[in-house]
Amino acid sequence: MIRPFASVVLVLGMLASLAAAYTTIMRPNSQECYLERMKVNDHFSITFETAGKIPIEFYITDSHNAHIFSMPLSGEGHHSYISTSEGRHAYCFRNGMSQEVVVNFNPHGPEEETYLVGHDATPAEQEVRKLSHNVEEVRDHF
Repeated sequence: MIRPFASVVLVLGMLASLAAAYTTIMRPNSQECYLERMKVNDHFSITFETAGKIPIEFYITDSHNAHIFSMPLSGEGHHSYISTSEGRHAYCFRNGMSQEVVVNFNPHGPEEETYLVGHDATPAEQEVRKLSHNVEEVRDHF
């Protein structure tokens, strides 16, 4: 009885450390980019929201610096994609406003996605991983 409970607690703790939310304060007329190392067929998703829903530009570029997604002037957004090239992909926020903008974002990179697939987990652990991932996805939107 204690062993399954300990496994569930351990899995939840490890998932909590993988899920990372970030906040940045962008200066007026500035841009910030973050890099994610990707392999072909890696999955990446991101959710973002600005304080007060102030519109900013959001875009993603692949390892060849080609734009693969762009969302102009939005106070919130979500995008998910599968990489078609290996290398460093960038996701960027651009604040074209004359005021500071607070941006909260939650990226889900390949390491987290790989961990969630886990082939060595028991059925109960796999269900806990799925549940934890779904909770993070819901939390990202609120």
